[in-house]
Amino acid sequence: MKSTYILASDIGGSSVKSMLFDLEKRTIVAVATKPLHLFHPTPEATEYDADEIFMACVDGMKEFLDSAGGRPADVAAIISDGQQAGIIWIDENYDAVSPYDTWMDNRFMPFVAQMNDACGQRILEKGGNNTIITTGPKILWWKKNRPDVYARARKFVLTATYVGGKLAGLKADDAYFENTSTGYSGLIDYGIDDWDREICSICGIDADKLPLVSAPTRIVGSLVKRYADAIGIPDGIPVVCGAGDFPAACIAAGILSPGQVGDTAGTASMFTVCSDHWRPDPSGLVRTLKSPIPGYWYAFCFTTGGGSVKWFLENVVGDTSQGNTLSEEAKVLPPGAEGLGFYPYIGGTYRGLHVGGAFSGIQWVHGKPHMLRAILEAVAFEYKEYATGLQNLLGMQPFTVVRGSGGGSTNFVWNQIKANVLNAQYENMQEEECSLLGSAIIAGNAIGYYPDMMETAASFNSVAGRFEPEREKVEQYKSIHAKWHDLKERCYEIFQSL
Repeated sequence: MKSTYILASDIGGSSVKSMLFDLEKRTIVAVATKPLHLFHPTPEATEYDADEIFMACVDGMKEFLDSAGGRPADVAAIISDGQQAGIIWIDENYDAVSPYDTWMDNRFMPFVAQMNDACGQRILEKGGNNTIITTGPKILWWKKNRPDVYARARKFVLTATYVGGKLAGLKADDAYFENTSTGYSGLIDYGIDDWDREICSICGIDADKLPLVSAPTRIVGSLVKRYADAIGIPDGIPVVCGAGDFPAACIAAGILSPGQVGDTAGTASMFTVCSDHWRPDPSGLVRTLKSPIPGYWYAFCFTTGGGSVKWFLENVVGDTSQGNTLSEEAKVLPPGAEGLGFYPYIGGTYRGLHVGGAFSGIQWVHGKPHMLRAILEAVAFEYKEYATGLQNLLGMQPFTVVRGSGGGSTNFVWNQIKANVLNAQYENMQEEECSLLGSAIIAGNAIGYYPDMMETAASFNSVAGRFEPEREKVEQYKSIHAKWHDLKERCYEIFQSL
C-alpha cells in the first residue's frame, strides 16, 4: 500500500518540533527542531514573537522534507498542537498584532482577581476551573493597558490555531480556538461547548472578538500556495484544527479510559486521570480539560517539576549535560536524601504564582546529588497529593498504574522514586514525545484514515519499561512524605515571601 503522510508541528516552550509521520507504517520518518526565543519586555512579562513561531513551523517542515528526500505528493494533512494558556491577537487578515503572551507571563494577575470577584462561581461551575492567568484575564489586560492593540485586533487565537489559520489563508471571521484548550479560558460553558456570553458580558469582554470553538478533528481549510511553495508541497492539502499539546500527548500515551493515569513529565509536570465526567474543584487543585476524544475529560494537577530540574542543572550545577551522571549518584542515596527537602514552587502553585521554591534542612553532608534527589522526590510527593485530590473529587479508587511520557520519563531514577512514593507501577513509553504522535492520530481521524480514534490510540505507542514499587521504600516514603507535607503547610507563608 502506498504510504500516506502527516506533517505535524508541536509548539513548545523552547522550540518547535515538526514531524513527518507515515500513517500506514505508524512511524516517524523525520523530525526537525527550531528554537524559539523568549522576550521579557518587563520583569513580569514573558512573550514570544508570533511570526517566529509560525516560521519555525514552516521552516521545520521544509527542513525534514528536504532531509527525507521529499514526499510532497503523499502528504495528506497538516496539523499543529501547542501551548494552551496564552493568546495572540490577529487583525482581519489573520496577521498578528501582538506577541504570544505565554502562561509564564505574570502581568495579568490583577485581572484574575477581577474576574473571580465578578463571577468566579459561574466560571467554576460552567468550565470546571477557577480563573487563572489565561485567556480571560489576558484579554482584559490588553483592553486596559494596550488599547491600541485591542482596537486593531479582530480575534484572539492560540499558537497552534494561529499557525493553522495562516497556513490555510483564513481571515479573522474564520478564526478558531480548539476546544481542548477552552477550559483554561475562564470563559467557557462546557455544557454547550461554547463561550459563555454572560461571563463575557459581566467581565467586559467583547463578544465580537470571540473566535469559533472548534473540535480538534475539524478540517479548517486548505494549504495556500504561498506556504505550500515555501514548504515544498502541493497546495490544497487539508489543514486540521488540532489540539493542545497536553491533551494530544495524553491520547498518544494511551490515557484513554476512565481511571487511566498519566504523568506528562515536561517543564510543567502534569499528573492526569482520564474520566467520563467532570466536576469543578473549588480548591483550585484539580483542573479539567476536554479530551480530543469526544465524551472524555482529563482532570489534572500540575507543578513545574521538570522546570525545577532544569533550573538546578543550569543555575546550580552550571552544566545541563550532568543530569544523567548526577541522577546515578542520587540513585544510591537513601529515601529522603539524608534529610534534605525541596519545595518545587519556582513557578508557583495553584495557590498562587508568587509562591517560591526552597530547600530545607541543608547540612554539611549534602551535595549536588542530594539536591537533585530532593527535587525528584519533591515532585513525586506533589504527585502523591495530586492523586489523593483526584481520587476524592472524582470518586475513584487508588491508582495502581501510572504511565509516563515527556522528557522526564527517560530518567529511570525518577521513575522508580515515583513508583515508590505513589505505591503504583510506573510505565514509561517507547516514544516519550507524545504530543506529535497525538496530533498524527487526530489528523489521521480527520481525513478518515483512522476512523476510530480510541482504538487507534490504544495501540499507537508501546510501553518501554515498568518500575514496580519496592515495598520497604514504599513504607519509608509514607513517613518522609508526611513530614515533608507538614513542613510545607507550616512554612507556606514563608514560601510566599521568597
